[in-house]
Amino acid sequence: MKSGNSKQIDRKRKVTKPLVIRKLTSFERRILRLLDEGFDQSHIARRLGVTRQAISKRIIKWEKLGYISKHSNNSKYRVIYNVHPQILSNIQKKSHCRVHNVRIKINYSSSGKPSLDPRAGYIKSYQPNGPERHLFHLHDVDNYLDITIDIHPGTIIAYPQSGQNIIASSIDESIHLTRISLEKAVMEFIRLQKEFNVQIDLHTSIHRAEMISDIHYAFPFSKIHLPQFQGISNGYFYIDGSPEDHGHQDMVELETHDKLSACIFDEFLKRYKNDSESITQLMADIEVVANYLRIAKRKSTDNSRDSEHH
Repeated sequence: MKSGNSKQIDRKRKVTKPLVIRKLTSFERRILRLLDEGFDQSHIARRLGVTRQAISKRIIKWEKLGYISKHSNNSKYRVIYNVHPQILSNIQKKSHCRVHNVRIKINYSSSGKPSLDPRAGYIKSYQPNGPERHLFHLHDVDNYLDITIDIHPGTIIAYPQSGQNIIASSIDESIHLTRISLEKAVMEFIRLQKEFNVQIDLHTSIHRAEMISDIHYAFPFSKIHLPQFQGISNGYFYIDGSPEDHGHQDMVELETHDKLSACIFDEFLKRYKNDSESITQLMADIEVVANYLRIAKRKSTDNSRDSEHH
């Protein structure tokens, strides 16, 4: 029989209720992924193209439901959140692919030569073959990308600086967000030039700028796993050592120009956590990935042949 004191302790004991997870929209899952990456409300609102109030409303609701909690290291001006592990397991995981070599080109006319003032982002001029060209560097605060604006006579070319990665849930979203960053950088370049009395007029809408690059899809891995990746590198991926150029001496990238192969591999990687046990399991399953790729390639080839016959 329990004493009166023990009953009093029982009544005061905190009861932890199980987390009730309600259905989340794709928009809400994107917000939660960005919260998990440490972005604040203002950044998320700008990135998703909504008001800060729209983000704040959901955050208040999720705090009450126990989906998120405030981080212990918050400052007065920047509040970030921890996302409950059960919620993280129910939202779509981020892409492991580093999409790069995304470039856009658009023609323009101007009232004069571009201003080469450093306050307009000017870096340097160069003259490979033909007329002189000018490089400008601009920063997209929403996606944390540094963008190069390469000014040719009558043509603007924009591309991210090398070695960067964008946080996205899929390869398509990564391409989309990168393009948005490039378009914003071009428009910011035009705004800055106007401040120095240079009027630049695009010949078409920025959203219709031509994509001129052969996109690369890269997956970073430790060099110690190179032998296990031979099964998919032959015919599907190649080994690229560019991480070494950016100070990552122990890393390589599996890279491909084929989007289908990249998407299949990316979805496969999302099944695994980023720890030693999961990486070991991934290595054991790598032949399964190779088989998926062979089947997908075969189907793609068969569909192309069928369309040709029709």
